[in-house]
Amino acid sequence: MTNESRRVYYNVSLEQYIGLNGDNNMAISYNKLWKLLIDKKMSTAELRKAAEIAPNTLTRMKRDQEVTMQVLERICEVLQTDFGEIVEYLSDEDKEQ
Repeated sequence: MTNESRRVYYNVSLEQYIGLNGDNNMAISYNKLWKLLIDKKMSTAELRKAAEIAPNTLTRMKRDQEVTMQVLERICEVLQTDFGEIVEYLSDEDKEQ
């Protein structure tokens, strides 16, 4: 993968990336993030300020909508964790359960 290709993928949201790979039957859940915040005794407002996230971005996350990888990276930096600890992919089968 060239540097230009990496930049394109980096600037798209997770759902857009999934769509680029042809798998549109997936959804994103941030439930792991909310549980992690509880464990760390951190409010969403504190996270928003520390990661410099816009209020509307946090609202999108509460609705399990896509956000950019840059936002997720900043959250990971603040919480000192990895993407897998804050985001979960759900297939149609997982959503039905």
